[in-house]
Amino acid sequence: MTKQLFIFLLLSFFIENALIAQNNQWVWMKGDSSLTSTRSGVYGTQGVPSALNRPGSRENAVTWTDASGNFWLFGGEGFTETDSYGNLNDLWKYNPSTNQWTWVKGDKIKNVFGIYGSVTVPALSNKPGSRKGAVSWTDASGNFWLFGGEGYSENHGYPYLLNDLWKYNPSTNEWTWMKGDKINNVNGVYGTVTVSATLNKPGSRSGSVSWSDASGNLWLFGGYGFPETSSYSYLNDLWKYNPTTNEWTWMKGDKIIGVNGVYGTQGVFAAGNKPGSRQQGVAWRDINGIVWLFGGEGYPETGFYGYLNDLWKYDPATNQWAWMKGDKTTGVYGVYGTQSVPAVGNKPGSRYYATGLSDASGNLLLFGGYGYSETDYAYLNDLWKYDRATNQWTWMKGDKTAYGASVYGQQNIFNTNNKPGGRRSMAVWKDAIGMFWIYGGNCNELWKYDPILNRWAWVRDYAYEGFKGIYGTQGVEAANNKPGSRYGACEWIDATGNLWLFGGIGAGGMFADGNLNDMWRLNLSTNQWTWIKGDSIADKVGVYGTQGIFAVANHPGARAKAVSWKDNNGIFWLFGGNGYSETDQGYLNDLWKYDPAINQWAWVKGDKTTYINGIYGTQGNQSSGNKPGSRHGAVGWADASGNLFLFGGEGNGEADFGYLNDLWRFNIAAGQWTWMKGYKYTNSSGQYGVKGTANAANTPAGKFEATGWTGNAGNLWLFGGYGNDISGFTTGSQNNLWKYSISNNEWTWIKGDSGSDSASIFGTQGTSGNAFNPAGRQAAKGWTDANNNLWLFGGMPHSSSSFYNDLWKYNATTNKWAWIKGATTSNFNYGQYGTIGVPSPQNNPGGKTNASVWRSTTNDFWLFGGYGIGTSYPAITEGNLNDIWKFSPCTAELSITPDGGNFCFGSSILLTVSGGSGTYEWYKNGILIPGVTGTTCDATSSGSYYAKSIVGSCTLFSNEVILDPGTTPPALGGSGVYCLGNNVNVGIPQTEVDQIYLWRQNGAGAYGPIGGNGGNQSLNFNMTESRVGTYIVESTQPGCNTVYSNTVYVGLAVVNNLATVYICSDGVTFNWKRTAPINISQSYHYAVTQSITPPDNGTVTNDSIISVGSLSPSTQYYIHARATCNFGSSYGDWSTISFTTTATGGPCEWIGAANTDWFNPQNWKCGNVPTTTSEVVINGGRTFYPNVTSNMTIKKITLNSGATMQVAPGVVINITSQ
Repeated sequence: MTKQLFIFLLLSFFIENALIAQNNQWVWMKGDSSLTSTRSGVYGTQGVPSALNRPGSRENAVTWTDASGNFWLFGGEGFTETDSYGNLNDLWKYNPSTNQWTWVKGDKIKNVFGIYGSVTVPALSNKPGSRKGAVSWTDASGNFWLFGGEGYSENHGYPYLLNDLWKYNPSTNEWTWMKGDKINNVNGVYGTVTVSATLNKPGSRSGSVSWSDASGNLWLFGGYGFPETSSYSYLNDLWKYNPTTNEWTWMKGDKIIGVNGVYGTQGVFAAGNKPGSRQQGVAWRDINGIVWLFGGEGYPETGFYGYLNDLWKYDPATNQWAWMKGDKTTGVYGVYGTQSVPAVGNKPGSRYYATGLSDASGNLLLFGGYGYSETDYAYLNDLWKYDRATNQWTWMKGDKTAYGASVYGQQNIFNTNNKPGGRRSMAVWKDAIGMFWIYGGNCNELWKYDPILNRWAWVRDYAYEGFKGIYGTQGVEAANNKPGSRYGACEWIDATGNLWLFGGIGAGGMFADGNLNDMWRLNLSTNQWTWIKGDSIADKVGVYGTQGIFAVANHPGARAKAVSWKDNNGIFWLFGGNGYSETDQGYLNDLWKYDPAINQWAWVKGDKTTYINGIYGTQGNQSSGNKPGSRHGAVGWADASGNLFLFGGEGNGEADFGYLNDLWRFNIAAGQWTWMKGYKYTNSSGQYGVKGTANAANTPAGKFEATGWTGNAGNLWLFGGYGNDISGFTTGSQNNLWKYSISNNEWTWIKGDSGSDSASIFGTQGTSGNAFNPAGRQAAKGWTDANNNLWLFGGMPHSSSSFYNDLWKYNATTNKWAWIKGATTSNFNYGQYGTIGVPSPQNNPGGKTNASVWRSTTNDFWLFGGYGIGTSYPAITEGNLNDIWKFSPCTAELSITPDGGNFCFGSSILLTVSGGSGTYEWYKNGILIPGVTGTTCDATSSGSYYAKSIVGSCTLFSNEVILDPGTTPPALGGSGVYCLGNNVNVGIPQTEVDQIYLWRQNGAGAYGPIGGNGGNQSLNFNMTESRVGTYIVESTQPGCNTVYSNTVYVGLAVVNNLATVYICSDGVTFNWKRTAPINISQSYHYAVTQSITPPDNGTVTNDSIISVGSLSPSTQYYIHARATCNFGSSYGDWSTISFTTTATGGPCEWIGAANTDWFNPQNWKCGNVPTTTSEVVINGGRTFYPNVTSNMTIKKITLNSGATMQVAPGVVINITSQ
């Protein structure tokens, strides 16, 4: 049958809604575009105090306190005025009375070289270089002293270790370089222990501890730096500096690095005792002049360095150390006991970068650092007091776990709940009335602690990347009002089209990030916000009142990632989230309703506490006792009857915690929950079933931060989220799309993958297609348009801290996604804001996650806030946002209808477009077809066709029609050699649904004809000898010619007709019949033995005629042969025959069975290759004749009729007896 090419019609792509004017364009409507940060410094005018001034966030700075009680701050590592991060040399003064900072001296840029001037000569131009990890003292005259650190010397362009000593006179505002070097990385000059000398000097170092004595001498211990001769590491040397003589004295310790401690007997001074080498410990001097040292990073009694919690005291009078408390090892967890209760067994965990001061009684107050809590290690916020008299520690405040969160409370108000969050390397002061002040620690917050009240107060500043809210007057609309930056808020739209916003994580009316419970309304007609209800500060607990009763004082606790709905009566509903209950913080399951008409909340159902397990009852049965467990990141819908539906999230199942896939319905009229679908346990991999087919057993996997829609047909839709994939062993971001039918209570897996972290398949922008799909993502936002299309924006992949800003549309009728706008990656997708209120094709929000979204009554989409990226300036790349955007989609759509279905080569098909107006443009393969401007186009050749029309302000593209080559030749597989009984699959992996298939064996029909199903179709059989042969599939399509597959060859692993060809006195030649087609590689095993039992293995060959020599005369032998199958991995049965060699030999006869090689045994009768005494006979009628390529000697040679023989040039055959 002749093979012919034909064309068929494939409706595969929609190119929809590409805009040239206002439609399908983003408009930045309100809010802020560029992220700001309060972590950068505000310097003001040098020398002039201001309420607006503030140092940038920093750590490892140094401090002093002057005689007037002002606090002074120098350098460290942190942020400049322009939010650039590096080493600093700015000098600040803080006045506690006025709560104002003054920038006194130094630079407001990073990484500045020092100006040293002349040693001991003050000058206004002098200044230390930028540095961190220095130490400081105040002398009896009120001068400030500064030593070492890691930073910039006079001209070295990289921060190294320093040993320069500086004095600052606050009265003259001048620095003086007093001693040390103006270069980096200098070794120490130790001299003689306890003997001062002009040349003595400590080596360059950072992270030391320091104090001053009653005589005004300055003391220095340890750090990380240079000893006497070697390179840098941990030190334990003790130095004293006399300001009067300007000389250093090495007092104690070692002049080498990495020294282990000598602890001695606890509580006993001894000359041999010494702390191990260390950096970033804490030291203080008590009222008796005794010096105390705690922790740091360094060397214990034995072994390598780590975090320490040992406590030492040093007596300058005896120059001896005593180990007082703590451990002689590293990495020790804290023992906290009961807060405010001292105990012998209490002890802080090992740590470094902590901060400490002595109280009025000389006891140590120790705060924070980086190290070990009760159970883990990281940034700490625990506050401890050590009583010298009792030698006991007391845990006073803060958390006994790492990463403790800040609780700010009201500014400048002490409260028992207040606490700074976990931090390290803070600056510290003590004021005249004994208050303990801390600043920074990689932030710029200022806190004070009252040791008598045992309470913290947040004083000022907050390092925050985003925008605080401007609340105005509650209930009063104003142009300046705006919610603070946030993500994970809830949203509603009221009957008049106003947008409502509740809660989330972000900034309230001050820069204090946390969970929010403020409620806002945006009037779309005036584009102005109103603060309606709730609090203007973060982290407020709920006021529940009486269940079911509205009250003015009621309000939900601050929370984020809750679920919200609006019922048919215009009531707003709120469920769960992560935030505050009546008394604590965590995952919630409380259900609230809000009536906009009376501006009041009512607590409807659920619990007033956190982390509550669900009560499921019987699936499908409503009950007053039922309730979902606490959760956040769930998805919610409202059906046409006003019932509330809730799916998944992360939280509590019936008895465990994890990712949920339970589906619940809340009946508003009955006030009861029903568990509808899914499981009572967490982390399920779901039941996907068959894509596109509903089934009662189907259910999505456990997941949170999925995206949900309500379709106009009343179905609930679910996309993506983070959770378990189908394997049950892998979690990740998903891109599967599900539909839930309320009418039959069944899920259908519609589209996307059953695995995790799939990449996007974009196609051409605006074009839909079967293969196109958004990437796996979580925390994206979705909405439904007037045409029942589902829209998806943004989100994030779980595998990186990056954000999508792509916009997708899903057409439920065609089951296809189209990429509409945005970037094709998730990396650094900055927003393109344009001008407020002005649409532009270039406008696009930055990548973001957990935003809030509404669809207005005019079918516009509104997007607010989220966590992500604003513009590319300034340097802050991500944070909480408060920008609000509007997107106006095109509603008209073009559609091409073909006149008929398939057609063959040489014919044509008429394409008709509808949905546009006026004239059209038709395109083939992206090129305009001249002269075709109507609603029809006669397509006569293969290619891609689409139409274009302008409808209002929208430029529309139709679906794309692809005319491809017709009946597709099948790709047939299954060639091979099979053992008897093996299963053989002669199959087509992918069939076409509109083609008919017939299998033929050796030309005769063997299977079919059958229709294609779009999947695999196969001829399957168990191998027998009758199945040996060639297979081919012919395929037809109505009205078109037949096409054929490739040929498949099937062989049987069997040895037939095994027989001897020649028998000699010392060899044998035998053969068998090859059963496999010659197109298939076939191998065999053979052996010649004197045993009738076949061997385990034989010699491998691809030939079917074999010669074997070196046998004995007049002896019985057995020939064994078998065929291999399954590409050599298995074998058929052995065949065996016997023979007896002859008594005497004969001539060497050439049979030419293998090739022309003279020396190949397979070419000689019985495998006997001639020797120097052989008589050779070459007969005619052979397949191959010899080609002699090297010299040889034989006795005699006979070439009979028809035989030939070739001898290569220069080759000599020596015949000895011819």
